[in-house]
Amino acid sequence: MNSIHYRTYGTGQPVMLIHGFPESGATWDNIIPALSKNFTCIVPDLPGSGKSALEQPCTLEEMAQSLKSVLDELKISKIVLAGHSMGGYVALAFCKLYPEMIAGLSLVHSTVWADDEEKKNNRRKAIEIIKQGGKRHFLNQVIPGLFADSFIEANPNTIEAQQTKANELTEEGLVNFYEAMIQREDFTETLKKFNFPLQWVLGAEDKLISVKKIVPLTYVSPINYVHIYDGCGHMSMYEAPRLLTKDLEHFLRAIYQ
Repeated sequence: MNSIHYRTYGTGQPVMLIHGFPESGATWDNIIPALSKNFTCIVPDLPGSGKSALEQPCTLEEMAQSLKSVLDELKISKIVLAGHSMGGYVALAFCKLYPEMIAGLSLVHSTVWADDEEKKNNRRKAIEIIKQGGKRHFLNQVIPGLFADSFIEANPNTIEAQQTKANELTEEGLVNFYEAMIQREDFTETLKKFNFPLQWVLGAEDKLISVKKIVPLTYVSPINYVHIYDGCGHMSMYEAPRLLTKDLEHFLRAIYQ
């Protein structure tokens, strides 16, 4: 099992903030200062990102097991997970493995669907590009697609900074993330079995996740909190940090108080 580097901030009831692709725990840095005033924020780098080395290839379930080891080290037995994009897939795997530990789940620009064949093929093509030395060009094309067009136009420095951060990830780590996502299972039916609150954070201008397709899922599990941000793409921690912080805090307070 891969070891995990993580940071903790604040005091109070815990929330683990799980980053997506191609990111590290730093993607939550705009959210942590305000959220950690009232809650303990645990911010891991998944294997192959940030300060967590990819010691061996791993699935989303094995990433979830590594996160469990962090919580064991911190002696935390009940947790709210907030997973952004791929981080949501890891969080869902965690929910399947350790349902007794889940107080609530926030899916931030994430889905419960497995990849269809078209998506799998696109990921395989990306893997080949990365393996052939095209990492930088590929990531520099991917990053703008995560943001709403209006945000890209108004914030070119943020886009450039995200491209720089993404390129810090190793080729091996990027490939492993893609291969893990290709293998992930579908959690649509599992939603019916969730006995904890579920939060959905959606961007009205998300180019990766269709709000119209996701909204029907928000009625499946027993308790749902749904937030749709106008003018926002896939990255509300940059595009709408105040809104995201407020909604995460409201969700955490509803669960813990």
